[in-house]
Amino acid sequence: MRVLSAVLLAATLTACSALSGLDDFSVADAGGAGPVSVTTTSTGGGGSATSSTAGGGAGTTNQLTDEGLVARYFLESLETCGPVDDDDDGFDCVRDAAPDPLPLRVARDDDAFPRWVDNPEGHLFWDEAGRSGGPIRGSVVGTKLADRLNGAVEATLEVVVLVDGATGMGSRLVHFGRDESSGRLTLRTGSPSTMNLFVNDDIAASAPVPAGQRIVVHGVYPPVGAGSGRAPRFYVDGSAVATTSIFDRGSIDLSDCHFAIGNRMGAGRSIHGRIYYAAVYAEALSDERIAAHAARLAESNDP
Repeated sequence: MRVLSAVLLAATLTACSALSGLDDFSVADAGGAGPVSVTTTSTGGGGSATSSTAGGGAGTTNQLTDEGLVARYFLESLETCGPVDDDDDGFDCVRDAAPDPLPLRVARDDDAFPRWVDNPEGHLFWDEAGRSGGPIRGSVVGTKLADRLNGAVEATLEVVVLVDGATGMGSRLVHFGRDESSGRLTLRTGSPSTMNLFVNDDIAASAPVPAGQRIVVHGVYPPVGAGSGRAPRFYVDGSAVATTSIFDRGSIDLSDCHFAIGNRMGAGRSIHGRIYYAAVYAEALSDERIAAHAARLAESNDP
């Protein structure tokens, strides 16, 4: 398996930092807290860089709503971030369609994965499980991700994905972690037919999912209170699925964490498959909102 080691990934990020001149993409802090400019030129076209939702309040049919939204990434196209001077052509990133946008640089392994594919709709593709690379933010310290989620007692991870294969060590879909941790707030899979939600490096919930097909997945982490009827749970295409291994892991600890879509900073944790969209919310979405979002995302992952 052609997997880029953590050392090589670090070297790649160092080279990218040198090319871009952006300190906030150094190895020690690949992403940092500084602002990154985003042009409106897309790789593969598609969509507005400033608007992500269509419609109003929670529960609106077939609409994406913003209540509790922290970050939202449509992967139907890539943007060019930078350049920082006339000699720099910039670098590929995925734009954040949420308020106070936080673009993510797309790190790639030595075989140029993940690859952006437009067939029939834009997405990031890994040809085998356990590869490196993906949209990565080296540190969430000082960003809205930490401000909104560190210490939170509830969250929702929303992703559109097709999984053909996964590493038994846990392929990451949406991942907050420290170094090579299991996941501080992470949606991951150890097989194409199972999803796991990790909170504070321990499993919070597991559920079966259909393998080898494009699905909309919600992993929801609410507080577990006596008699509340609330617990960590999963939804596939807007419908609740049987959830097991349910645990309350307390408030979410994102101190000193990185953030990635489709991998981790330590690399080697990709799926074999495709990721079309990912979003993070600082609240446990209601059944009604999840159903509406799933219906909208089932139609298209375009903004």
